[in-house]
Amino acid sequence: MLNEPELDEITIQNDVDHQQLNAEQHEIIACLQTEFHERTGALKAQHQEALRERDEKLERWKKVHQKTLNELRHENAGLKKSLKDRGAKIEKFGRLAKVAKRALKDFAVVEGMEEESAIFIDE
Repeated sequence: MLNEPELDEITIQNDVDHQQLNAEQHEIIACLQTEFHERTGALKAQHQEALRERDEKLERWKKVHQKTLNELRHENAGLKKSLKDRGAKIEKFGRLAKVAKRALKDFAVVEGMEEESAIFIDE
């Protein structure tokens, strides 16, 4: 069995060891917290950078998309005008063709060639 002074010495040594372990534990925790904050800070910075790059890409895409859309609208307006002009020309040509057809019929009637000209005029 251990005597009183030996027990006291073991108790004192145990207390010293316990304090030393507590100090080491607090130091390790502080180091881990510092490392955690550094890493999370770096991750947050990387995330913010990735978000900024994404936003820049989106803005560039929007500008390109808007430019393309404006070009397509302009081209569409030109095509509509061209189509309208062609329609007007076709309509005018149709009216001229009707006038010419009537003139040919009138001429055929005057000249007495209704039957011969009927085939030609109907085409």
